[in-house]
Amino acid sequence: MFSVVINAYVTQRLRSILTHLLGSVGYLLIPFALSMYFKFDFASAYTSLMYSLICLLLLAKKFLYREKKDFADVSALSLIASFGLSFFLALSEFSTVTIITYVALILFVSLVSYTEKIPEVIGLSVLIIYLLAFRFLTQYDASLTIFTITYIVLGLTTYASANVFDPTRKKILQTFGILGIFAGPAYDFSLENGLPIQQFAVLVGALVIFFESMIAQSKTGQRFAAALGIAAVQWFTFSTLEIREVHFYALMWSGYFACLAYIENDQNREGCTFIALAFATFPIGLKGLESEPHGLFLMVQSFFTILLGIYLKNKHVIYWSFAVLVLEVLYYMREFLYNIPGWVVFGVAGIVILVGATYLLTKRKEE
Repeated sequence: MFSVVINAYVTQRLRSILTHLLGSVGYLLIPFALSMYFKFDFASAYTSLMYSLICLLLLAKKFLYREKKDFADVSALSLIASFGLSFFLALSEFSTVTIITYVALILFVSLVSYTEKIPEVIGLSVLIIYLLAFRFLTQYDASLTIFTITYIVLGLTTYASANVFDPTRKKILQTFGILGIFAGPAYDFSLENGLPIQQFAVLVGALVIFFESMIAQSKTGQRFAAALGIAAVQWFTFSTLEIREVHFYALMWSGYFACLAYIENDQNREGCTFIALAFATFPIGLKGLESEPHGLFLMVQSFFTILLGIYLKNKHVIYWSFAVLVLEVLYYMREFLYNIPGWVVFGVAGIVILVGATYLLTKRKEE
């Protein structure tokens, strides 16, 4: 008797779920049937619009009737299927009807974010807006300048509008807003032929990241934003001003890491100091092997770096710069040194070793 009751309940439950599933599938077949009746191409703007309206209809039905869990799962699958069909069909062509479809999809995703209590979905609506702008700009062959300006405005608007939302959605919208700013430089990146507006977009993005990092008190974000700003300036000088001197760019990064070394704690200060010295030394040092002006510049630079190390009381800077200066002088004196008799070289080396050993022994006795 007990098994009969269970069997009857399961059968009735499965029938109700099956009925609900068939009803949902019926909604999905409406656009297809209308396309066949009016002889539309299935991959047409009108079909995608109908599917986007079905999305809104299913969402309204799901929300108004407060469906039970089993039915809600079926409706969720129907929503996903409708959204997927309408979205991919909208990619097939571009027209006024397609724009309406995208607007309907944006409304649908925004409503899902609130009715289904899934705040992360709000980012999908921003992506659809970016895609709509992309389709519009490419349809009318907009220039790269217009393309970049459009996405700067869209990104900044999205970032600014995030302040009216709750903390979770705010963070998501701010992230997508910052990403939108970089769409122009990323779309047609060229190191040598980049446009000033693209470099300006990177600089704007860096400033926004720095501003947001200041609010969040994130030192990592501030450092990343500063590095991004330097990269934007270097891109401008390389592609627009056509400056090709490697040491010019190396000194920028040397200054960046020198600033980090100045503000960092003792744990990271030495690492940043050595990186700054490496950027200031190695690129021009390699050039100095082939060009005397570069070698002379390196010697003058090393001299002033020694003075800076003395002022900052940083022995690493002093020793590094002194070693570079000595090596550079010896390199340019190599022909003269080759002509010195061997006994003189060994005699001077012996005296230096003797004086050094005497100094070390004297200092050890004093301790």
